[in-house]
Amino acid sequence: MPLDISFYIDFISFLFYNKNMKIELLSFTPDMAEKYENFIKKCFEVLGWEYGKYDKGDDARIIDGVSLGYAALWCLMREGEIIGSVAVRALDKEKSVAELKRLYVSPNEQGKGYGETLFKTAYLYAAQNGYKILRADTTKDRAASRHLLQKYGFVPTSDYNGNPYAELFYECVL
Repeated sequence: MPLDISFYIDFISFLFYNKNMKIELLSFTPDMAEKYENFIKKCFEVLGWEYGKYDKGDDARIIDGVSLGYAALWCLMREGEIIGSVAVRALDKEKSVAELKRLYVSPNEQGKGYGETLFKTAYLYAAQNGYKILRADTTKDRAASRHLLQKYGFVPTSDYNGNPYAELFYECVL
């Protein structure tokens, strides 16, 4: 889905407005590792997922300051605490297909537009870094995720990653 100027204006407005609320969108750095892993564990708990099951936690683990498997990872921070995250992972060596990963917002922060901002961050990154297709998986009970995917032109596709916890698979031509 081609991006129009309003996409960028909304994104920049969000970042400017929330800077005054002490909310920052930061690229992951090694000093965030412990907070990030704890944030992901809490998200899994809320979703009823077992951390580490089917290696679900493995891509959240940090080794030598690097998040495994991600081309990019961002954390939404409020006063030093992570309140949201999103990542992009390359699915092929040519870097033509990427996957949206780790789009989570703390339950008490949901409904404030943070999920969409995180989503746009990953979407823009994938588009600007030459990926041709962006994919995502989700579950039937994650209505907000499905809404964002459909809003930005993602269409249903077949299972592309063998994730036994995912029920729905989407992709978008960038």
